[in-house]
Amino acid sequence: MELQPLQLRIHCAVQEGHFSFSNTSFQELSVTQQVPMVLDWAIGNEPDPCDAAERRHDFACNNNSKCVNHDNRNGYVCECFPGYEGNPYLPNGCKPVMYKIFPAEDGTRQWRRVARTPGYLDPEYFLSNLLNEKSDVYSFGIVLLEIITSRPVLSKTHEKIHISQWVSFMVEKGDITSIIDSRLKCNFDTNSVWKAVETAIACVSSNSNNRPTMSQVVIELKDCLAAESARKKDSYVTEPKDSVEMMSLKFTTDEMRPLAR
Repeated sequence: MELQPLQLRIHCAVQEGHFSFSNTSFQELSVTQQVPMVLDWAIGNEPDPCDAAERRHDFACNNNSKCVNHDNRNGYVCECFPGYEGNPYLPNGCKPVMYKIFPAEDGTRQWRRVARTPGYLDPEYFLSNLLNEKSDVYSFGIVLLEIITSRPVLSKTHEKIHISQWVSFMVEKGDITSIIDSRLKCNFDTNSVWKAVETAIACVSSNSNNRPTMSQVVIELKDCLAAESARKKDSYVTEPKDSVEMMSLKFTTDEMRPLAR
């Protein structure tokens, strides 16, 4: 199939009295730092082109975007759908605009745009385009899973497996040892770790109604910390007497050596 070149027309509007076009204007742009100019452009040269363009293989508008006819000239441009932003001429260039509701001082609610990091966004956002407190719980649960496992939120394999899917699979197998950061070398309280993992999994539930509140998460994690602290304390108290005596003997022997002259 032979591809036809895309016809692109660029229109320039400049401030009167500040810039004049000449035969060398575009050649001089390479050394010109600033020009009082507004660029406008369109694709194609047909009147009312969107209907025809949408049926062609070289249609320029990508996902989540629409074709717009120019009001006063031929050709068309692409725009992202309402609620999306980005470059409509790139594949997947238009991405959802994310907002979060914050309470205002006057008791009303304000919408603010928020940044997005792949893998941490509440999946319910893609249905409602809104974020709430349970969305924060979801994101915290992802961070908690990262801390527990020392794994990235998205695997570096071609499949890009999400950390919540991997942990859920390992939990079903009952393999807690493979979930925990290997650098701990099994030096942890098993019950405490299970509780931390279960808390994190509850946080990343796909249904926000099943997620705990942050207050509940704090209580659960404090219990985990208390159990681990108690284990370490018991381990210190019950340290074998022989090892203490060996340390004392080694210290005494070192003290009895003659000093160098």
